[in-house]
Amino acid sequence: MALALGTGAAISHLNLHPLWLAPPLLAFLVPNGPSCRPVLKLVPLLLSLAAGYILVVSGRLEMNRDCRLHIPEGRSLEIDGLFVGPLVDGRGEVLPTRLHGSGCLERFRVIVPDRLLDLRVPAGRGRAGERVTLRGRWRRTPVLGPTSPIRAGYLLADSLSLAGSSVGTHAPARLGSHLRRRLVEGGGWVQRRLEDLFPRGAPLATALVWARKDRLSPEVREAFARAGTAHLLAISGFHVGVVGGLLLLVLGWTGTPHSTRFLLASLGVWVYVLAIGAPDAAVRAGAFLSFMALGRALNRSVAPLGAVAAAFLVFLALEPMALLRPGFQLSFAGAVGLLFGYQPLQRWISRRSKGMAPQFLCKGIGAGISATIATLPLVAWHFGRVSLVGIPLTLVVAPLVTLAIPGIFFSLVVSAVHPGLARFLASGVELVLEVISGFVAWVGALPFASVWVSEATLLSGTLAAGIAVLLLRHRPRRSGGELMPVAAMVL
Repeated sequence: MALALGTGAAISHLNLHPLWLAPPLLAFLVPNGPSCRPVLKLVPLLLSLAAGYILVVSGRLEMNRDCRLHIPEGRSLEIDGLFVGPLVDGRGEVLPTRLHGSGCLERFRVIVPDRLLDLRVPAGRGRAGERVTLRGRWRRTPVLGPTSPIRAGYLLADSLSLAGSSVGTHAPARLGSHLRRRLVEGGGWVQRRLEDLFPRGAPLATALVWARKDRLSPEVREAFARAGTAHLLAISGFHVGVVGGLLLLVLGWTGTPHSTRFLLASLGVWVYVLAIGAPDAAVRAGAFLSFMALGRALNRSVAPLGAVAAAFLVFLALEPMALLRPGFQLSFAGAVGLLFGYQPLQRWISRRSKGMAPQFLCKGIGAGISATIATLPLVAWHFGRVSLVGIPLTLVVAPLVTLAIPGIFFSLVVSAVHPGLARFLASGVELVLEVISGFVAWVGALPFASVWVSEATLLSGTLAAGIAVLLLRHRPRRSGGELMPVAAMVL
């Protein structure tokens, strides 16, 4: 059903006629054996296909009603709001709490000219969560994609006034969503505390645990991309798992019953996911964890693939326009790749090494290869290049990231009780962050770290790989049959 829903949504995104829903429906019915009853499978598949198509149509209509798409060019605006992230090089995002000149209370991009930045924003100000009043004119920009209303335009400021942290202040008369404001305030506190705890490593620490890459320099981003480790900067299932594990640990200390513990941890994970802006990979991981926790609470086993499919269904039903986003595609492709390829690859590597390789190494290589193979075509398609050192470098850097993320979270928690002890702990974590960034920068600077891939090369390579897989499954038993897949890849 998840595959059918996604197919219907993809057909709608491609603006194809609804009659194109018929071929995939027939393809879904082909594997049914003679003992199956196709009529029973036809109805849910047909409904899922139609639902995917209709969801995207309604999602496109809903997106077109976004208020940011309808603010006229040059409109004078005055915004009272909160910085969602830090103001970096005069660029940032603001969540309005009051907007004069328009009734739109969605997040806005703002650009502050250098002359105004030097005059009105002292050093150390313009931080996440600070209250700000901006006056300026709206500048429209071409929307880069059908899923990015925030990129419809920006406010070019000609007046700016900072009012400090919003925590503990009274809300203005006209507020946006109270929950969103509270989440932005909490996120601002976390980002400011990270800046205080990690004087040198705050940009990387904030990216690792709070999904804000505003302060990461272009050189650092380029190094992570060339080295094939950019996925370590994205909030993924690992980060969500760390948060869930910490919550389970705390709830275990309080003596909470086992089933209730998982449900409360799942709820806490969703608070975290919403607070960091609900990136696609985090939403997928949160939904997966919620289904697993629900199954444990009901004392029922949950198949991991079923949980991923259910997360896909729920995510796409709530936000059908997400299907076109690279983060959504990479998240689910990586998860499915791990589910199908991790254990077979681990066993194969273990057999080939004849027990000489330790299990943690077999598991790491198996997980890295399976996720990389599943996401490689998407990475090449969206970003135009493929890293040649991503898997071995991930095996080295991932354990350091595994050590750094809990350390960052623990330093944050301790800072609320004992700031001095938190700074002591953070100094050790900051050393790990410097090792990570330095090593990735060194590897990313190597001339063979990554290669550019054209769309024609990607399509032909994917086709050759598919033919090779088919030949491997149906190769003849006579001598030389094993060379046919190799010949397909060469061609």
